Amino acid sequence: MAVGASVGVALLSNGSVRAWRYGDRGAEPLEVPSQAQSNVASVSCVVDEQAAMVVAVRSNGRTAVWEYALPFWTPVALAALEREDVGVYAAVLRVGAKKVVAGRHARLALLTDGSVVTWAPGGDPYGQTRLPAEARGDDILDVGAGVGHFVALRQDGRLVAWGLNADGQAAVPRDQGRGFYSLAVGWRHTLAISNNGSQPFAVGRKGVALVPEDLTRVTSVEAGSHQSIAIVIALFG
Repeated sequence: MAVGASVGVALLSNGSVRAWRYGDRGAEPLEVPSQAQSNVASVSCVVDEQAAMVVAVRSNGRTAVWEYALPFWTPVALAALEREDVGVYAAVLRVGAKKVVAGRHARLALLTDGSVVTWAPGGDPYGQTRLPAEARGDDILDVGAGVGHFVALRQDGRLVAWGLNADGQAAVPRDQGRGFYSLAVGWRHTLAISNNGSQPFAVGRKGVALVPEDLTRVTSVEAGSHQSIAIVIALFG
């Protein structure tokens, strides 16, 4: 199951997808394209201020991608849209998407071949569609999105961040952006953890990106809008 600000999608045990929106009368069902009514292996939903995008990966490796364009809530296959982003949608459909994340204006898809593509349906005020050279290969392991910045984790353990940097959330020093294996991205801060058991790496809004001095042995982190959560290894005896 995946839930956005006003739209939810669920993958049923029979391989079909159900979608709904939250309106004045509670949950209301949404139409699902025929390609996502059987043999679906995973589903994700990304919602921003303009539309809700759903990515369904089928058991045969093919990907179905569609949008519920506000305020009409009618599903639109992205490959059929006649706009400048159609090449990006075609790449998502052709290669397949492992993960899709979105901020206020732009979206980022991690494809099954380890590359990433970006697009911004309503404009790109923070430059998020301009991929830095370090994020243009086929060695990306994971991605995350804040309100106006993207972060990618490469196979060599390097972090790459770009976009809005008003609070330093995309400021990853080259000498520190290495050796990581997991990331988490909040609205205006970026977190990452390394294999050496040290404190989580954190940059971004003052106060929100502040890591407690005694926080070590972290195995996982999650980032919210104005808070962060860490799972640590507890030692007894």
